[in-house]
Amino acid sequence: MKVAISPCPNDTLAFSSLIQKGGLDLSLHDIETLNSIARSSQVFDITKLSVACLPYVLDDYIVLPVGAAFAEKGGPKLIAKGCASVVDLLSNPLAIPGKNTSAYCAFCMLYGVPKYPVEMKYEEVIPAVKTGGCCGGIVIHEGRCACKSRNVREIANLGIEYRKRFSHLLPLGVIVAKRSLPQIRGFSLQLQSSIQEGRLADSIPEYVLAHAPSSSLESIQEHIKAYVTEETEMMSSGARDAICFFLEEGVRSGTLSPLKRSDIVASI
Repeated sequence: MKVAISPCPNDTLAFSSLIQKGGLDLSLHDIETLNSIARSSQVFDITKLSVACLPYVLDDYIVLPVGAAFAEKGGPKLIAKGCASVVDLLSNPLAIPGKNTSAYCAFCMLYGVPKYPVEMKYEEVIPAVKTGGCCGGIVIHEGRCACKSRNVREIANLGIEYRKRFSHLLPLGVIVAKRSLPQIRGFSLQLQSSIQEGRLADSIPEYVLAHAPSSSLESIQEHIKAYVTEETEMMSSGARDAICFFLEEGVRSGTLSPLKRSDIVASI
């Protein structure tokens, strides 16, 4: 069984117990790379994806009710250098971590489609803004924790603004499995157990630390606290509703394509 996740601490922590037990053909890739692979080849049996990518893969994949990340206490950040405003970011180069990411789609739902989105790896966004290559940027993952110390200014928290506007959690990433897999329920329960073990551990596993893009222990801990929650262990009905609303609102706003299937999240 081929499995792919991002190297971000919430993913590696969720899977750390399963990884230690062995038996997984595991790959680590940037989230936008995972989105692109799922849309083009479906090479992985189980993979992490942005929620915004779901309309394009639901014929082949179904969302697992475990392993998801929601912006429960904040979320992706919108940053700028100098006194630039959101209006400025709509008409000037905006650094984004990929057009398939939920953070970019949330920006479009809230403010409209930027005229000059510049796609790059998420760790390149802050440097691009800091050096003036882009007027502003959308920061995801541990980069959220580094904004204050990197000579850039936070002008909006997309998770907070999204919840104010729509009264729903902003869903960010999910674990999906091929619909043809016979062991979806069994794997979901194993992953749930792995997440519970990770949350109860006294220290961050070495595997997480070894692959975290950030070398700051504080940033890693903050990221895990924000994105490995009870909703990660098992989605509530509210979290499931948040995913459905995001996909529907994406269609209404012209940001996402219409859904091809109504069964989005697996039951276990």
